[in-house]
Amino acid sequence: MAKTRFKQRGRSLKPVRIGVMLAASGVLIIAGLALLAVGSQIVLEEIIQKNGPVGGGLELSVSADFGQDDTTGVFAVQVAEFQAGAFHVELAGPSGMTAKVELERGTLEEEFEAEAGTYTLTVRGSEDQTQALAAVGQPPDAGKKSLGFISVYVLVIGMALFAGTGAYGIWKRRLV
Repeated sequence: MAKTRFKQRGRSLKPVRIGVMLAASGVLIIAGLALLAVGSQIVLEEIIQKNGPVGGGLELSVSADFGQDDTTGVFAVQVAEFQAGAFHVELAGPSGMTAKVELERGTLEEEFEAEAGTYTLTVRGSEDQTQALAAVGQPPDAGKKSLGFISVYVLVIGMALFAGTGAYGIWKRRLV
Protein backbone atom coordinates (compact mmCIF):
# COMPACT_ATOMS: atom_id res chain seq x y z
CA MET A 1 0.00 0.00 0.00
CA ALA A 2 2.85 2.38 0.80
CA LYS A 3 4.30 1.60 -2.60
CA THR A 4 1.06 2.61 -4.33
CA ARG A 5 0.79 5.80 -2.32
CA PHE A 6 4.40 6.68 -3.27
CA LYS A 7 3.71 6.19 -6.99
CA GLN A 8 0.58 8.33 -6.82
CA ARG A 9 2.43 10.96 -4.91
CA GLY A 10 5.34 10.84 -7.35
CA ARG A 11 3.06 11.12 -10.36
CA SER A 12 1.18 14.06 -8.95
CA LEU A 13 4.40 15.92 -8.13
CA LYS A 14 6.24 15.27 -11.41
CA PRO A 15 3.95 17.35 -13.68
CA VAL A 16 3.94 20.18 -11.15
CA ARG A 17 7.74 20.28 -10.98
CA ILE A 18 8.15 20.22 -14.74
CA GLY A 19 5.34 22.75 -15.17
CA VAL A 20 6.89 25.12 -12.66
CA MET A 21 10.31 24.73 -14.26
CA LEU A 22 8.86 25.42 -17.74
CA ALA A 23 6.97 28.45 -16.44
CA ALA A 24 10.11 29.80 -14.74
CA SER A 25 12.18 29.32 -17.89
CA GLY A 26 9.48 31.05 -19.95
CA VAL A 27 9.40 34.00 -17.57
CA LEU A 28 13.20 34.30 -17.71
CA ILE A 29 13.24 34.16 -21.52
CA ILE A 30 10.50 36.80 -21.80
CA ALA A 31 12.26 39.00 -19.22
CA GLY A 32 15.54 38.63 -21.14
CA LEU A 33 13.89 39.64 -24.41
CA ALA A 34 12.22 42.63 -22.75
CA LEU A 35 15.52 43.74 -21.22
CA LEU A 36 17.18 43.34 -24.61
CA ALA A 37 14.62 45.61 -26.28
CA VAL A 38 14.75 48.24 -23.53
CA GLY A 39 18.56 48.05 -23.41
CA SER A 40 18.84 48.69 -27.14
CA GLN A 41 16.70 51.80 -26.82
CA ILE A 42 18.67 53.10 -23.85
CA VAL A 43 22.06 52.47 -25.49
CA LEU A 44 21.05 54.33 -28.64
CA GLU A 45 19.19 57.25 -27.01
CA GLU A 46 22.14 59.68 -27.35
CA ILE A 47 23.01 58.64 -30.91
CA ILE A 48 21.25 60.40 -33.78
CA GLN A 49 20.55 58.09 -36.74
CA LYS A 50 19.36 58.67 -40.26
CA ASN A 51 19.01 56.39 -43.27
CA GLY A 52 18.37 57.12 -46.90
CA PRO A 53 19.71 56.86 -50.43
CA VAL A 54 23.36 57.62 -51.23
CA GLY A 55 25.12 57.80 -54.58
CA GLY A 56 24.14 59.11 -57.98
CA GLY A 57 24.54 62.69 -56.73
CA LEU A 58 22.70 62.12 -53.44
CA GLU A 59 24.33 62.42 -50.02
CA LEU A 60 23.19 61.59 -46.51
CA SER A 61 23.86 63.95 -43.60
CA VAL A 62 23.09 63.69 -39.89
CA SER A 63 23.98 66.17 -37.12
CA ALA A 64 24.33 65.92 -33.35
CA ASP A 65 24.97 68.57 -30.69
CA PHE A 66 27.65 67.99 -28.06
CA GLY A 67 27.76 69.81 -24.74
CA GLN A 68 30.70 71.06 -22.65
CA ASP A 69 30.93 67.79 -20.70
CA ASP A 70 31.08 65.58 -23.79
CA THR A 71 34.68 64.68 -24.60
CA THR A 72 34.17 61.61 -26.76
CA GLY A 73 31.92 60.98 -29.72
CA VAL A 74 31.19 58.06 -31.99
CA PHE A 75 30.08 57.83 -35.59
CA ALA A 76 29.00 54.86 -37.67
CA VAL A 77 28.09 54.24 -41.30
CA GLN A 78 26.60 51.16 -42.93
CA VAL A 79 26.07 50.83 -46.68
CA ALA A 80 23.66 48.23 -48.11
CA GLU A 81 25.36 47.44 -51.45
CA PHE A 82 29.02 48.20 -50.81
CA GLN A 83 31.47 48.87 -53.63
CA ALA A 84 35.14 49.54 -52.85
CA GLY A 85 36.17 53.17 -53.37
CA ALA A 86 32.62 54.34 -54.09
CA PHE A 87 31.71 55.81 -50.70
CA HIS A 88 33.28 58.66 -48.72
CA VAL A 89 32.51 59.74 -45.15
CA GLU A 90 33.22 63.18 -43.69
CA LEU A 91 32.77 64.31 -40.10
CA ALA A 92 32.79 68.07 -39.61
CA GLY A 93 32.88 69.65 -36.15
CA PRO A 94 32.89 73.16 -34.72
CA SER A 95 36.59 73.61 -35.51
CA GLY A 96 36.46 72.22 -39.05
CA MET A 97 36.97 68.79 -40.58
CA THR A 98 37.42 66.12 -37.88
CA ALA A 99 37.59 62.99 -40.06
CA LYS A 100 37.58 62.13 -43.75
CA VAL A 101 37.41 58.43 -44.60
CA GLU A 102 36.94 56.33 -47.71
CA LEU A 103 34.93 53.23 -46.87
CA GLU A 104 36.93 50.02 -47.22
CA ARG A 105 34.10 47.81 -45.97
CA GLY A 106 30.32 48.05 -45.83
CA THR A 107 30.42 49.10 -42.17
CA LEU A 108 32.49 51.74 -40.36
CA GLU A 109 32.46 52.70 -36.67
CA GLU A 110 34.94 55.06 -35.07
CA GLU A 111 35.35 57.20 -31.96
CA PHE A 112 36.63 60.77 -31.97
CA GLU A 113 37.56 63.45 -29.48
CA ALA A 114 34.73 65.93 -29.20
CA GLU A 115 34.33 69.51 -28.08
CA ALA A 116 31.17 71.54 -27.52
CA GLY A 117 29.26 72.25 -30.69
CA THR A 118 27.51 70.57 -33.61
CA TYR A 119 29.04 67.65 -35.50
CA THR A 120 27.77 66.73 -38.96
CA LEU A 121 28.38 63.33 -40.54
CA THR A 122 28.05 63.23 -44.34
CA VAL A 123 28.08 60.12 -46.54
CA ARG A 124 28.66 60.51 -50.28
CA GLY A 125 28.53 57.89 -52.99
CA SER A 126 30.01 58.27 -56.43
CA GLU A 127 28.24 55.55 -58.39
CA ASP A 128 24.89 53.76 -58.29
CA GLN A 129 22.33 54.74 -55.71
CA THR A 130 22.03 52.50 -52.61
CA GLN A 131 20.68 52.70 -49.06
CA ALA A 132 22.93 53.82 -46.20
CA LEU A 133 22.63 54.35 -42.46
CA ALA A 134 24.58 57.13 -40.74
CA ALA A 135 24.77 57.73 -36.99
CA VAL A 136 26.65 60.21 -34.79
CA GLY A 137 26.47 60.98 -31.09
CA GLN A 138 27.84 60.30 -27.65
CA PRO A 139 28.87 56.73 -26.82
CA PRO A 140 26.86 55.02 -24.06
CA ASP A 141 28.35 54.91 -20.58
CA ALA A 142 29.32 51.65 -18.85
CA GLY A 143 26.03 51.41 -16.95
CA LYS A 144 24.00 51.48 -20.15
CA LYS A 145 26.27 48.93 -21.81
CA SER A 146 25.94 46.56 -18.85
CA LEU A 147 22.17 46.40 -19.40
CA GLY A 148 22.87 44.65 -22.70
CA PHE A 149 25.05 42.04 -21.00
CA ILE A 150 22.49 41.44 -18.24
CA SER A 151 19.76 40.75 -20.80
CA VAL A 152 21.93 38.18 -22.55
CA TYR A 153 22.72 36.45 -19.24
CA VAL A 154 19.02 36.28 -18.32
CA LEU A 155 18.21 34.83 -21.75
CA VAL A 156 20.95 32.20 -21.48
CA ILE A 157 19.82 31.17 -17.98
CA GLY A 158 16.21 30.89 -19.17
CA MET A 159 17.20 28.77 -22.17
CA ALA A 160 19.45 26.56 -20.03
CA LEU A 161 16.56 26.04 -17.58
CA PHE A 162 14.28 25.18 -20.49
CA ALA A 163 16.78 22.63 -21.86
CA GLY A 164 17.38 21.24 -18.37
CA THR A 165 13.64 20.85 -17.85
CA GLY A 166 13.36 18.88 -21.08
CA ALA A 167 16.25 16.63 -20.09
CA TYR A 168 14.74 16.16 -16.61
CA GLY A 169 11.36 15.21 -18.12
CA ILE A 170 12.94 12.65 -20.42
CA TRP A 171 15.02 11.21 -17.61
CA LYS A 172 11.98 10.93 -15.31
CA ARG A 173 9.93 9.13 -18.01
CA ARG A 174 12.61 6.50 -18.42
CA LEU A 175 12.50 5.77 -14.70
CA VAL A 176 8.72 5.28 -14.58
